Amino acid sequence: NAPNAPNAPNAPNAPNAPNAARLPSDPSHRSEAAELKAEPVDARPSMGFIFGCSPAMMQECFGRALFGAPAHFREQAEQLSAGSTIFLFDGSRNELYGVFQAEEKMKYNAVPEAWNAEGKPESPFPVQVPVKIQLEAPPIPARDPDVMRILRDKRGGPYGVIPDEVAQMLADLFARKARETST
Repeated sequence: NAPNAPNAPNAPNAPNAPNAARLPSDPSHRSEAAELKAEPVDARPSMGFIFGCSPAMMQECFGRALFGAPAHFREQAEQLSAGSTIFLFDGSRNELYGVFQAEEKMKYNAVPEAWNAEGKPESPFPVQVPVKIQLEAPPIPARDPDVMRILRDKRGGPYGVIPDEVAQMLADLFARKARETST
């Protein structure tokens, strides 16, 4: 378990960052999350998206409340709007995190310093969407039979745009798993 990954007991949060999302392990978010877990998540609008990350990127994703993707995802991400349902896939751990909501449309390289240790003029992940937590739930292994069934027709790996129906099925799965862990 990486020391700065969500759900690690000592994972620091960045509450002072603008629009900072609290990590799912943040106890100050628990009572609010318990209320959210009781209700199904309504995934809206018509397109969702699965962003990728590594354990090293995850802390910055949550600290900035910003998810990013490489430039070749720009056209797909332009289909997103405020309210789009977003998920985060940690390819190193093979875990899917959710459920998040886009705060606004994708902005290209809006935060050039994000994930940019080298200080280049453009972030290595310039396709950027600010997010907020829609439902706090534990990560789900990518090998979970329900995740595999829901994403079985997704071409090109787990990353990128997903239709509304797929976003809704994933959101419902997270809601169900969250209820199961709270009982």
